[in-house]
Amino acid sequence: MLLYLAMVERTPTGIPGLDEMIGGGIPRGHTVLISGGPGTGKSTFAMQFLYNGAVKYNEPGVYISLEEKPEDFVKNFSKYGWDLSRVDIISIVPTKFVTSANLRKGRFTFKTEKGFREGEFSMDFLREMITDKVEKIKAKRVVLDSISALALHLENRFMLRQEILSTALLLGDLGATSMITTETPEGQIGLSRFGIEEFVSQGVIGLYNIKLGSKRVRGLEILKMRGTKHSQNICLMSMTDEGIAVYPKENLYSEKL
Repeated sequence: MLLYLAMVERTPTGIPGLDEMIGGGIPRGHTVLISGGPGTGKSTFAMQFLYNGAVKYNEPGVYISLEEKPEDFVKNFSKYGWDLSRVDIISIVPTKFVTSANLRKGRFTFKTEKGFREGEFSMDFLREMITDKVEKIKAKRVVLDSISALALHLENRFMLRQEILSTALLLGDLGATSMITTETPEGQIGLSRFGIEEFVSQGVIGLYNIKLGSKRVRGLEILKMRGTKHSQNICLMSMTDEGIAVYPKENLYSEKL
């Protein structure tokens, strides 16, 4: 077993403190779910994973957003000093000119090399776009942010679960190391909004922003990571001027806080 673990090929996240919690990085080719409530840092976490891959490890990455336009990313992440031109960003967001009824029918806009286009949402189209981009740039890392946004396009819960499964299987087949973000409503018991994301992923990382006394504290927990040993601690996490940092030896619920 020890020999097997030593031979596992890994994708380092480059996030300070995280890789030492998972034996040096995520097993290459695995899909990891990043789960957390609003404002816990899921998008920052995922983008930092891609950005580090590009600038530190020469690994091209693709960021597929179902919630924000590319210009919003540049604005939101500029405070970290990240050059996002190093990351390929595909944005598929609902148009702001349609009604809620039309939105349910699947109208969307997306960004391509030739500008914005509008059309009908299709999971097959989404998977085709992911495949084409990954193969074109030989991407080693992929982020899908967020799977929760699919609820805007797919009302049928059974169909939604089937599409999540199909998309997760595709990411695995492409061979890239991937992250999928999902939002858990505040107060909900469970790791995901739809109750399937954690089962189709090889790893699950939970992000927290809890109230302790008179202040809020951020934390991180590795709930699952197949193919490698990992820390069982719920660690402190912070948002620094350079992005997210994790403190493996600092317990989130320490009395020192």
